[in-house]
Amino acid sequence: MKLLDDRMRLFGLVNPIDIVAVLLVIAVAVVGYTLLKGEPPAPPSEKGTVEVVFLAQGIPTVQEDLVKAGDVAARSGGTGKMGEVTAVRFEKSVKEATDATGSVVVVESDLFRDVYVTVRGTGAVTDTGVNLGDERIRVNQVFDLQMPRFQMSARVISARQVD
Repeated sequence: MKLLDDRMRLFGLVNPIDIVAVLLVIAVAVVGYTLLKGEPPAPPSEKGTVEVVFLAQGIPTVQEDLVKAGDVAARSGGTGKMGEVTAVRFEKSVKEATDATGSVVVVESDLFRDVYVTVRGTGAVTDTGVNLGDERIRVNQVFDLQMPRFQMSARVISARQVD
């Protein structure tokens, strides 16, 4: 039996160009699968206690007892509770302004407050974000933080694994 017959088929069965085309399609499929699948996610570290500090700037003066330690914190529209508020700190909002001479001065506001809320919950800090309770968050992310009697647009300013 000849390798190529008179119609240029391998062993009289298959055209070599068809074999090359099929191998090319298989190679593209393997490369595509590898690129789309990527590396497996890092295994989450053991769940422990995570502490996250949120900052809400420029909140109009509110009754400071609307947010207190022991309140349950959640993300508005989120999947569930994140944890428990362990500390709340109110500070006067600080803004930059120009005075009559055109110089930039720092001015404290008597009308607005910056609110720091520390939340502790079960979760893990990984290389791809923070799992806090039922939520997945990242530092510098902004969303509505909701407590039983108060809701505010807050930015995540720090997250750390406590134990």
